[in-house]
Amino acid sequence: MPPKATRKSVSFQANVGDTTDQLTNTFKAVVPRIKKSVMVLPFHLLLNLYGMFHFGLTADPFNSIVKGYVNLVVLQLVYGYLYATSFIEKAGKRKKVENDNAPLLVVSATVISIGLANVVFVILILFGAPLSSNLKESYALAYHLSLIIFQPLLIAYKLNYEQFFSLFKMDKIYRAVFTNPVLASSFFAVVGTWFGVLPIPLDWDRPWQQWPITLMFGGYLGAFFGAVVALLPIDQLT
Repeated sequence: MPPKATRKSVSFQANVGDTTDQLTNTFKAVVPRIKKSVMVLPFHLLLNLYGMFHFGLTADPFNSIVKGYVNLVVLQLVYGYLYATSFIEKAGKRKKVENDNAPLLVVSATVISIGLANVVFVILILFGAPLSSNLKESYALAYHLSLIIFQPLLIAYKLNYEQFFSLFKMDKIYRAVFTNPVLASSFFAVVGTWFGVLPIPLDWDRPWQQWPITLMFGGYLGAFFGAVVALLPIDQLT
């Protein structure tokens, strides 16, 4: 009687598990872990935006934007310190050391963000901001956007540029963006600013259609909306 043939089976479970673990480890290494809490929402942006409108943004856009920027710097310093010390998840034994360095990190991130306003200004010009008029308003807008977009990113990544640029090599970058409050806030601030251009050419002749009020409005609301999106239970969809 011939011997029975041995059946061979191939299991892919181990490979699938290894791949999943590898993706998870890569995600943790590249994307800062931010606590999912309502406290991370940038409510101060709504407050500052309301203040600018209340104190004459439509009547005198440039001066209102400049005054609003002074307030924004102070608010972002406080918000950035809270982020660095309370909102970013850290290992227990590293927490005290990193908290001691938090003031330097926040100030450095703020100064760099202010410097990057020049880059944002050039981008605004390249994307169609007026050159013959409203140049100072565009520059003031660039300072607001730079602080809103870059300062939280620099704090979350602890000025580690290599770690940040590794984000763009991920297979599921959208998952990282839409589930992380800092990344989502910065991304939607850019999107909101872009959408803010749309009402300006409309023939409505409203005071709030002055350059760059709607862009400012879109950037601020976009940053807040992005942080809200990141708190939603969308992990399964991504």
